[in-house]
Formats: sequence, structure tokens, C-alpha cells
Amino acid sequence: MLTIKNICISFDDHALFGGVDFSISKNEKIGLVGKNGSGKSTLLNIIRGEIQVDSGDVYTSGSVGFQPQVLDFHDDEVVGEFLMKNLEQWQGYRVDEALNEFEVEHLKERKMQTLSSGQKSKIYLANIYLQECDILLLDEPTNHLDVDGILWLECFIKDFDGAVIIVSHDRKLLNTVTAKIIELEKGGVTIYGGNYDFYKKQKEDIMAAQMRMHESDQKIKKKLEKEVRDLRQKADKEEAGKKRRKDGDKIGAYFLAEKAARKNYRQAKSLESRIARTDFTEKPEIDNEIKMIFKDFDFGPQKVAELSDVSVEIDGRLLYEGLNLAIQKGDRMQLSGKNGAGKTVLIKTLLGGVETKEGSVFLAENIKVGYLSQEHGELDIDLSPLKHISDKTKANSTFIFQVLACLQISREDIQKPLNILSKGQQSKVLLAEMMVSSANFLILDEPTNHLDLDTREALENLLKEYPGTILCVSHDRYFVEKIGLDKEIKL
Repeated sequence: MLTIKNICISFDDHALFGGVDFSISKNEKIGLVGKNGSGKSTLLNIIRGEIQVDSGDVYTSGSVGFQPQVLDFHDDEVVGEFLMKNLEQWQGYRVDEALNEFEVEHLKERKMQTLSSGQKSKIYLANIYLQECDILLLDEPTNHLDVDGILWLECFIKDFDGAVIIVSHDRKLLNTVTAKIIELEKGGVTIYGGNYDFYKKQKEDIMAAQMRMHESDQKIKKKLEKEVRDLRQKADKEEAGKKRRKDGDKIGAYFLAEKAARKNYRQAKSLESRIARTDFTEKPEIDNEIKMIFKDFDFGPQKVAELSDVSVEIDGRLLYEGLNLAIQKGDRMQLSGKNGAGKTVLIKTLLGGVETKEGSVFLAENIKVGYLSQEHGELDIDLSPLKHISDKTKANSTFIFQVLACLQISREDIQKPLNILSKGQQSKVLLAEMMVSSANFLILDEPTNHLDLDTREALENLLKEYPGTILCVSHDRYFVEKIGLDKEIKL
């Protein structure tokens, strides 16, 4: 249904793709993965025909439907009218069918501005469904969906009668619905049969084999380089020790030494040419593993925080009433609930940012909170990552550099103002700030938003070893399982 043939494209003299080839058959469900900036969204737009390549071809047999990361709606648009845009008047019955299919029939007369992000996502998919597409391109479709919405999306993708390409950081989704992973890396693609976990295992095996070959090649290279040094040293010694005999005897020590020196120089040069021609196996780029040494960690008091009979009202709507919550030292808690249930409001209430209608809020005085919000409002965006973290934590600059490097922020970006960095990079800076601040109570509101898969896994490794207290909101089921959130607060 789709064939990509040797496509190449550059932006600002930077080659993004250099000869990408792959094909997709009917009913295949493909996961498209790669680091931030590897070109995943660009590739989807090339398939749609929205971006023209420098060379190569794209062949599609059938219509293409697309759900972007940022959904394009007019706030005043009514749901039913939006879905009728590409239909004839007599096809109005199909709108009702689509709304039923996506379990949002009650939204038909609602305006877009009144819908939650998850509801908008379903409406957008319903619109694609009405177009009867043969190929479906989904760019981060789980953004803004709660767990129930993600489970619904899984069923929809599995039942879709056509090919699907999914860009997603939701590894649980990729494991459930995909049977092939295409990775974008260094301007090309590598194809792995199987789901996300199979892809990770295959890649680890390949990189381990490449590392073994690299280490073997390095031993050979070092041996050859030593031979070169020995030959040159021997030749230099012979050059320095040669003496001209008074009678100019051509077979004397001078001429013999000169002959030997030339021979050794020739052999050394020949070996150097051999080294230069040899295609030694490159060292694989193994991502930096985040290692935190929690030395002399201060756990704080036994009682970390508590909400007692708390009621909160927002814009005349009572979010919760008589809520009780106790957080003890070392708790690892997940805060869950549907979109709009008040998870972020509860966090802000705990931190004193939202006033309670009734009840009391307690947060221990000597608790040091590390807070990662969805909006990144804690960042001073006029500062560089290094300056921001240094001002906030007073930590050693070398240590800050190391942590930022582990989170894959380049040396160049470390010095740039935060306001020109991506949301993903800003998230990494906030995470780095928490790592160096000795926080003993981490409050994380969707910490994996905007992070690529490699950084998510690095963060998981950190949080698995973190000995303090955690309160986390996350719809990433894989992430929740890996870091061991063993208590759940459901709103």
C-alpha cells in the first residue's frame, strides 16, 4: 500500500534523510520510532505529499488519513458540522454512525471549545474514519488521552482495515498493536520485525555484537600502530647513529645504517597506509546512562504531606469534597483519574497554589520538593540551562554538565536561552534540576510528555533507584510499571 524509494531531503544544508527505503503492506501496523529531531513527523508529511523530497519517490495505493500532534479545530465549530465538511448532505446518517463508533454520540451538538483534549482527539479520528482511508498516519495519538481513551485507541487501531503508521512514545501501545518497528537513525531506517520490546532486544543484541567487533578491531589497530612506532623509533636510532667513514667506503657503517633506516621508514609508511585503508568497526553510540549517587540522602520526616477533609471548587464546580490523603516517607504513589478529574489541581493544592474551600493541607517543613509541571512554569526561560540550574541549586557546574549530558542535551544547547529550546529539552532541564537539588519528595505531572523514548528509559532507570518519596501523574502505563509506583490514588 505504501512504498518509499530512496528518498533524500535536506534542510538548511543538513541532510535529514539520505536514501530511505521501505514498504508497507495492507493491514500492517507499524511503529515509527527515533530520537527527537530524527524526522518522524517530517516523514509522515512526506507520505501525505505535504513536503516534497529532493530526490526519490513515494508510491501510495489508496487514500491517506492523518492525525497530527496538534489538532486543528475552530473553537466555535459544532462537532456535527465539522464531521459533515467532506460529506454530501444525504450522507448525514454516516456522522451518527461515526459518533457511535467512537462512543461520542452525545457530543454532536457541542462546540469544540467545550470539549476536553481527549474528546477532540476522538472527534478527529471520527473525521478520518468518515473519509474511509486505506492508510492511517497517527502522530502521537495518545497525547491528551486518559488510560480509558488509550485502551479504546488500541482497539480502534487493531480493528482498522488498512495500514497504520504510528509515531508514539507510548510503549505499551506499540507493544499491543504493532508487528513491525521502523527506526529512523542517522538519516536512514532500520526495520525490526516484532513489537517494541522485540525491537529493543534486537537492537541491544546488534549493538553488543558491534561493540565486540569494535573492541577486537581496536586491539588489531593498536598492535599495528605499535609496530609503526617501533619501526620509526628503530629507523630514527639508525639515522642518529650512522657515521661517515673517513675513506668514504660505500659499504661502511654509514651506508649500511642509511639503508636500514630507509627500509624501516618504508615498512612504517606501508603499515600506516594499511591502517588508513582498513574499515575498522565503529564504536556504537550507546546512550549515556543516568546514574545518580544518592550519597548521604536525607529522607526527611516520616510524615511527608497530608490532606484532611479537603474540598476544592474551581469556577463554581466542586472537584472534590472531604478528600483525605496521607503521604509517608518512601511512598511511591500514582495519582490517576479521567481527563478533568482534578489531578493537577490536587498537586497545586498540596503545594499551596490552590486554596481549599474546606479542610487543611500539611506539607512537612524540612521536605524538599522537586516539582515537574506540565506547563514548565518553573523555568526562567531567559536563562541558559546551565545558568538556570546553577542559580536554583548552587550545584557544581561540572556536575550540572554531566547530568545534562546524560539527559542528551548537547554542549551547544546547554548555553542557549531556554526560550529557544523545545518542550522536550525544557522537560529535561527541569528533570536535571531535580537530580542535582537533593529533593526528597518528587511531584511529577506527566513527566514523560515531550520526551523521546531513549530519554524516557533513562528517566526510568533514575527513578527506579531514587530512594525518596514520589507522587506521579502519568498516562504512560509502561513508565508507571517500570518505576514501581505501587500505590494508586484514583480521583
